Amino acid sequence: MRARTAILILLLIPLTWGIATATRYMTLQELEAQQATIHQARPVITSKLVLPVYREAIAHTARFMANMQVSDSASTDFGGVREAEDDMNTNQTDNTQEGIWVWSRYYQLFSVDSFRVNIRRAWYYNQRHPAWREEGTGTDYYRNWNCGLGLFAESKYREVYGDTFYLRAYTDSCISFLNSHPLNFNQSGYTILHPFVTGLYAGMLYHYWRDRGLQAYHDTAVARGTLVKDWIQANARTRLQSNVWAMSGGTALWGVCHSALPEDTSSAKAWLSTYVDSMNFFQPTGTWNNSWNIYRAWAYRAAWEVGHIPQWQTNHKRLVDTLLAQDQDLDGGIPDTWNDPQNTDAAWTSSYLDFMGLDYWVEPSGVAQEASVSTSLPFFLGQSFPNPARSVVSFEFSLFSPGEANLTVYNVVGEKMATLADGHRGTGLHQIRWVIPENVRAGIYFYRLEAEGQSRRGRMVLTR
Repeated sequence: MRARTAILILLLIPLTWGIATATRYMTLQELEAQQATIHQARPVITSKLVLPVYREAIAHTARFMANMQVSDSASTDFGGVREAEDDMNTNQTDNTQEGIWVWSRYYQLFSVDSFRVNIRRAWYYNQRHPAWREEGTGTDYYRNWNCGLGLFAESKYREVYGDTFYLRAYTDSCISFLNSHPLNFNQSGYTILHPFVTGLYAGMLYHYWRDRGLQAYHDTAVARGTLVKDWIQANARTRLQSNVWAMSGGTALWGVCHSALPEDTSSAKAWLSTYVDSMNFFQPTGTWNNSWNIYRAWAYRAAWEVGHIPQWQTNHKRLVDTLLAQDQDLDGGIPDTWNDPQNTDAAWTSSYLDFMGLDYWVEPSGVAQEASVSTSLPFFLGQSFPNPARSVVSFEFSLFSPGEANLTVYNVVGEKMATLADGHRGTGLHQIRWVIPENVRAGIYFYRLEAEGQSRRGRMVLTR
């Protein structure tokens, strides 16, 4: 997904918009060259500790994506999201759709509409450069992937903002393209990538069916997800351990979990127990291996949601934490390749980490706060977020062992303002959201965590 530029002929929009640069998919020759990088020497893994403060990381990613957006209204790429810090001249529909999801989710989590302008600009760009008009010669894999992602982004945007405009203005055309352009699993050179992409958009289309309730979406999603399920079964170890383009075996597995398996829940757990372990846990080398690994994390998450095997949830979390450590400058972005010596962050892998990984560990609508995960975290109290706060603030802490925990907020003269936690808490990470009452005045406040025979204190600022 680097240095990708192409001329798009925009047929279904006013001709006065003309032509513009957008993303380019990998040619067959480039895909073959990429595979050679998988056999590089194993990278050096740093020992730097990064505490998994997921809500704060999501906020950083939203800001990073905003910084990657073209804000010059005179530019033909106005509203598009750039490829990477070392490729600021390439703007892409996939990145831009991902930005819509990330910014919408930010508003949902923090109740602060900080990125509404960015979303409007992104939709403007995407209507000029729709997913189904992306490039490709001899294969539609890139267009299909972008169309699936378009459904994913519009659904989240509509869920958060209640705006149905883009149902007709954008996503109906994406669905029409997916229905009429199935990928051939036997096409020479694409016998791995085409099933990966099919699995991905089948899962996204199934989600869209649940959202909108139209039977045709369901039928297409299940039919194509079942094709991928059968394809995996035919040679699970080889296929689930494959990596190509930006995708890995985890992509196909995620898609099956979100399309074919929900149709037969009685056998889904047995199927997953048979095939999940065929997927290798971590791919340490290869161009774009951060992307490959976050898809693996997403697959473990999906498998956990269907089969409820604790180890799959643990694998998801370990991969997320490992990839989060790649944000070495704490700006919300990660590179596309592990330990990139230049530490040049990419928009697409950064947004992947957000919605495939971090999002699972936050509330509302993420994993339950008391989820039991077999991973050890230190006794820790994080900085409240945002700080300064205005009306809503989040606190995050972790416990090394289960027990009583008390989290309180008090003012500068020691008066207790709120008790946010008072009772038994399990091992691991906990997140608490406080909607600050209107009668709490602006000023400096302190918060204190007491647990495990220890005490930690933090300072926050409230503005009104």
